[in-house]
Amino acid sequence: MNPISLSAIRHRHGSVRSHRRRGALDRSAYPSASADGHPWYDPHYAIPLAGIILGSVLNSASLALDSFLGSVRRDRPGIEWLALGERYRTAIAPIVCEAVRSGLLPIINQMSAAGIVTLSGIMTGRILAGLDPMEAVKYAILLMFLLSGGSGLAALAASYLAAWFLTDDRQRLALIG
Repeated sequence: MNPISLSAIRHRHGSVRSHRRRGALDRSAYPSASADGHPWYDPHYAIPLAGIILGSVLNSASLALDSFLGSVRRDRPGIEWLALGERYRTAIAPIVCEAVRSGLLPIINQMSAAGIVTLSGIMTGRILAGLDPMEAVKYAILLMFLLSGGSGLAALAASYLAAWFLTDDRQRLALIG
């Protein structure tokens, strides 16, 4: 390149490097999990985050499944009676809604107290490690959103999969011991 075009590029874009990388994927295009720019999928960050999320997701799924199976066992005659005139999915919808609500209770309680009464572990660790407190709060909020979304999906999936496994091809309720 000649000097005239380099100066024109610097004037318009700030640097030659930004012009060369325009349209190319670089590290700034990916979300980072640290202030120093490491990607979120770096094992140093992904393994603890996956552990935190899986712990919450499994808790929500097990609570939803327990609530669903208990309700089906308790309300079996009512479900079968409702299913005679309607589809099984319509008859079991209130039980699925109650199971998802039960599965989401722990994360809702955690979110209602986060930041006011308790500090999340990821936020406390990042503050103690010397990260800016505002950045630590952003990561804690992101983690709470990930936990609530994952917990909701897990509770919903566990309830619908249990409903699917408890029926046969003719949409009859299978025997529960």
